[in-house]
Amino acid sequence: MKDFIADFKWYLVSSVMIAIAFIPGISDTAALVIFILAAFLSGYEVVIDCYKNVLTGNIFDENTLIFIASVVAFVLGEYFEGAFIVVLFGIGETLEDVASDRARDRISALSEFKEIKVRLSDGEEAEPETVDIGTVIEVLKGERIAIDGELLSDFAELDLKAITGESRIYETAKGDNVYSGAINLGNAILIKTTKLFKDSTVESIVSMVEGANSKKAKSQKFITKFAKIYTPVIVFVAVLIAFLPTLLFGKDLSEFVYKALSFLIVSCPCALVISVPLGYFLGIGALSKRGVLIKGGQVFDEIDRVKAVAFDKTGTLTKGELSVSKVVCRGDSGKDELIRIAASVEKHSDHPIGRAIVKYAGDIPLLPVSDIEEHGGKGVSCTVNGNEVKIGTASFVGLKQTNPNDTCAFVLIDGKPVGEIYFEDELKENAKGSIEKLYKSGVGRIAVVSGDTPSAAEKVAGEIGVKEFYGGLLPEQKVSVLDKIKSETKGNIAFVGDGENDSPCIAKADVGIAMGSIGSEISVETADAVILNDDLSNIYIMKRHARKVKRIVITNIIFSIAVKVAIMTLALAADLPVFVSITGDVGVMLLAVFNSLRAGRLSKRT
Repeated sequence: MKDFIADFKWYLVSSVMIAIAFIPGISDTAALVIFILAAFLSGYEVVIDCYKNVLTGNIFDENTLIFIASVVAFVLGEYFEGAFIVVLFGIGETLEDVASDRARDRISALSEFKEIKVRLSDGEEAEPETVDIGTVIEVLKGERIAIDGELLSDFAELDLKAITGESRIYETAKGDNVYSGAINLGNAILIKTTKLFKDSTVESIVSMVEGANSKKAKSQKFITKFAKIYTPVIVFVAVLIAFLPTLLFGKDLSEFVYKALSFLIVSCPCALVISVPLGYFLGIGALSKRGVLIKGGQVFDEIDRVKAVAFDKTGTLTKGELSVSKVVCRGDSGKDELIRIAASVEKHSDHPIGRAIVKYAGDIPLLPVSDIEEHGGKGVSCTVNGNEVKIGTASFVGLKQTNPNDTCAFVLIDGKPVGEIYFEDELKENAKGSIEKLYKSGVGRIAVVSGDTPSAAEKVAGEIGVKEFYGGLLPEQKVSVLDKIKSETKGNIAFVGDGENDSPCIAKADVGIAMGSIGSEISVETADAVILNDDLSNIYIMKRHARKVKRIVITNIIFSIAVKVAIMTLALAADLPVFVSITGDVGVMLLAVFNSLRAGRLSKRT
């Protein structure tokens, strides 16, 4: 409530002043002063904008029309109308600005990577921009790599989700390339930089985002485009009404000047000024209650035209975290006993695989463990009930993995293989249903575009009922796929993603949608819409509500213009009193506003 008052305080004050002017006993002079002050408090920005327009040569816009109509009203002695017009205009302009500005509030652009420091091999920290090629840097466990380089350590276990978007853990050996944005999951590692910071993977992603954003022009407000044509036409017609009858037919000049001024007052598009931004504002508010953030009214128009949607896989269609998918037992070991032993060991680890095993074990009683030793992210060795236990990768336990694309932990007891535990990234519960609803809403083409392996992308696509899928893609390759789909689609394309690697596509798409609760700051900042609760069904709800809002706005535009033309025609054809014209105009505005209120309610149909 405090924020609302802060944004609209001058309009609230002006409204109170206008009400005070109608108190019985207030003199005409005092009422005039009050109306003038009320108009000034709400309209000083209109005056400033008109002055700037004169300097730039862009004279005819909605500010000019409002200014002329208000001044004319005061000249005619219609003080209430003169002040009321300005207050309405100010409220309408502010409503949409508030909706858009608050949607972006506190979302910092690209801050995560800008704040990364580089630790040199001697322990000193440096800004990444100052590090030369060939410099040896150290990355501790849990830290993010800042600059691309070559691994000098014998082994590294990396989370490359920020680059590829997939949740698999990557094992990297000495001499392999490592990329900025990756997180070190194992012990401290040494890296020799092979690129400058400005040329590294993360900075390339950031540059792609900024480049795509610079090409994405902001949609002009309808009222601004309308006023550029409407205002000069109305002013020109008013001048003709005022002087042409006198010049051609010798009519009384004062009579037709008054008629021209009345025509100007009637022509003020109050219904459009208030109802159009109000419809968008309420539409944004309705979706925000569902956990969906829309960055500006123009996004509704773009969403309504979406005919194709491309989805990232990890963290978007899937949960973005590993879970146990299969347990294979060898020899005499049973599944429960195998999980009991593994969970007992992994309880002491913060590794993603360890957390998945412990979660899968649930309430199974655990065994005492001793002599625990982690081996550089490859695995864990320890003693359980006097037996030597090893859990880890195939290379760590000395076995061969059948499918290198699988994420698997092998379990050995006293050197004997007793089983394997397989992991996968779980599909979100409502993913398939959400995709089905999108198809029904008019989206004709849906694709899975993933940095994960092609087989993983194919698996998820099959589970959700999508035939088109692309896997093993780097960020720039995702953009190429998006361009291909866009060139083949009649209508807009939306991209839905959650990570830094998705940001170029989110920026390039006609509608970029970020899954915000686990989404990176880059993708959230870049997106046109953010789903804060990661509920995929909100994409369908967003599209359906965008259509409703657009219809409401178009209805208001057509209705307001039609009635406005009718009132102006009556004002010219007959001696229509000013108060009658304004009453009719306000009535149209109220009807448009009441219609706009429907945009604040989401349909119960899902």
